[in-house]
Amino acid sequence: MVCNDCEVEMRMRKATVSKPYRYDLTGLKNVYLAGITVFHCPRCGAEAPSIPKLPELHRALALDLVGRNEELDGDEVRFLRKWLGYSSIRFGDLLGMTIEHLSRVEHGHKPLGTSSERLLRVIALTAAKKTEFSDVTRLFAARDSKGRGAQRKPVFQLRGSAWKTAA
Repeated sequence: MVCNDCEVEMRMRKATVSKPYRYDLTGLKNVYLAGITVFHCPRCGAEAPSIPKLPELHRALALDLVGRNEELDGDEVRFLRKWLGYSSIRFGDLLGMTIEHLSRVEHGHKPLGTSSERLLRVIALTAAKKTEFSDVTRLFAARDSKGRGAQRKPVFQLRGSAWKTAA
């Protein structure tokens, strides 16, 4: 493999736990990889990793983020949004916030907020575990941009010994 910058033959190394590869293409800080092949240019220092199973890596990152016990920062919120496949507008609608507020969150100027963060963690965890989360997203998709759904009059009917919603 030849370096794109200085056209010198690159050297191959194996990233290890003691000398990992810093993986910053996700926008997350302090993510390091071991067990991958990294091509290194001896002249300019450029590195080119060979990262197999990228979707599985991003899934593992998402699971790690939602499992942490600390507040998500803006970069982590942005990573999860992109990993889930949402545009800023759609994601803001899903969490019940304006695109401007979401932008402030993703740039680290505001916290996400407890309720929105919990919802994001549930959605990401459900997606990472590869279970159906269409019920969760459908619940919020029915609401308009003002956050209020169509008013309905719930009717419950006693069927035998159990209460059910009437059709």
